[in-house]
Amino acid sequence: MATARSSVAIHAPAEKVFEALVDWNSYPQWFAGMREVAEIKGDPRQPGTEGSFVYQVLGVKFTEQWTVDSTEPARKIRNRMAGAFPGDWEWSIEPNGDGAVTVTGLAEYTVPGGVLGKVANQLLLERMNQKNMESTLEALKIFCET
Repeated sequence: MATARSSVAIHAPAEKVFEALVDWNSYPQWFAGMREVAEIKGDPRQPGTEGSFVYQVLGVKFTEQWTVDSTEPARKIRNRMAGAFPGDWEWSIEPNGDGAVTVTGLAEYTVPGGVLGKVANQLLLERMNQKNMESTLEALKIFCET
């Protein structure tokens, strides 16, 4: 399973950051590669909620489905992903003690295509997904601090 993980300090209350993370309609404003939210069924604060998102990677658009697996208000959100790159996406929010929080994004995903998919992941996708994770968290920081 491939992994992308990064953290960022955000000078905003944990509750505000959590609300941004469960506001799926805001994702195209700050989530790297996300072009649109196609559909949301339910409240992303609640397990079982489903969403359909359109991503663009290397000029190719594809749709991913997310299902909320679990939430801990102002602390953690875990989503399951289905589609081109199935896996799990987790957001965690930890207080820093200085009025800021550290937000960590963790994506664990499977690249289809057997051996060829593994090679493509090692040569290109892994670095690109890591860079996108870092860009996403930096953009989330700006989104939450303004």
